[in-house]
Amino acid sequence: MPVRTLTEREKNILGLVVKAFIHDAAPVGSRTLVRRFGLELSPATVRNTLNDLEEAGLLEQPHTSAGRIPTDLGYRVYVDVLMSPVELSLGEQAVIRDAISGEIHGYGRDAATILDQTVRALGDLTRLLAVSLEPRLEKGIFEKIELVALGGPKILAVLTIAKGFLRTVVLELDARVDSDSLHETAQLLNERLSGLPMRAIRESVRERMRDASAGDPKILKLILSNSEELFALPSTEGNIHYWGTPHILVLPEFAEPERIVSLMGALEEKDVILRILGRRRGEKGLTITIGEENREGEIQFCSIVSSHYTAGEGSGTVGVLGPTRMEYSKLVSIVDYTARIMSEVLEQVVYTADKGKDSAIVREDRSR
Repeated sequence: MPVRTLTEREKNILGLVVKAFIHDAAPVGSRTLVRRFGLELSPATVRNTLNDLEEAGLLEQPHTSAGRIPTDLGYRVYVDVLMSPVELSLGEQAVIRDAISGEIHGYGRDAATILDQTVRALGDLTRLLAVSLEPRLEKGIFEKIELVALGGPKILAVLTIAKGFLRTVVLELDARVDSDSLHETAQLLNERLSGLPMRAIRESVRERMRDASAGDPKILKLILSNSEELFALPSTEGNIHYWGTPHILVLPEFAEPERIVSLMGALEEKDVILRILGRRRGEKGLTITIGEENREGEIQFCSIVSSHYTAGEGSGTVGVLGPTRMEYSKLVSIVDYTARIMSEVLEQVVYTADKGKDSAIVREDRSR
């Protein structure tokens, strides 16, 4: 819905209504605005401006004789035009940085643990629901494969993808094979496939191996028959981390049982949150989605402030979810800072195997 150009007085009054409502969670009247903010305007003048903003679709009156509250469109104009981000204190920055850099304090180096620590800190700091989607590789360059005998006919294929992402798949032959055959076959695969995108390998691996004279034919046939699964990019598509449910359930917006059921269902099933965060994963920078701007009806009474973060060749999303009545000016700074620190830490700690660090590992069993 397009918004007409607002006068300076209308912008000022709209901003004050948003600020007052975010703080008090109660409809805002003209006398309250004059008294609270020391406006050099009469209540009647302010009331007329409130009426104009209501006609423009930026405010609404919950019931007759009540004050006004912002609409989703009103919040959108506030965020896009009127809001100034609030700078984080050094203490707030320290809380976020210490949580994300938790491996220094013994949390572990894997991405899942870092994301768990991050959403806990983010949820407690904002008193909202913090959510994060694990990183997914946008593209993958094959570096090497190692084949290891597991005993009996089973072998373990360990693929290294650029930026230290490992993929391990268990395969099974009809008979036991020796380590020399495994090594020779792996060497052949590395000579012909190293440096290629995983997608290109899936599409052309049979052609690239057609005239192979080295390696064990049985092992090579097993690799080719499982190439679609073996050379697929590791996926953490469904891995969502969240924290802070108790924080938002005490807010007045969640006094209605139907809203609690709707939100809990979305978190339990994960599909709604996954679709929301998944769409944002490809978007650079900060994103604010307000109320009915969410396509998912289950949470159209909520807003989400989220940001894209990177992890080597991968990317993920982190943010906070809460009622539309949220302190956007502070949250944008918190989420933006969180995403930037996550990118730094995950790049240096989790996804740089070439510097001797740990790698993110995806394990699958393709025993036949």
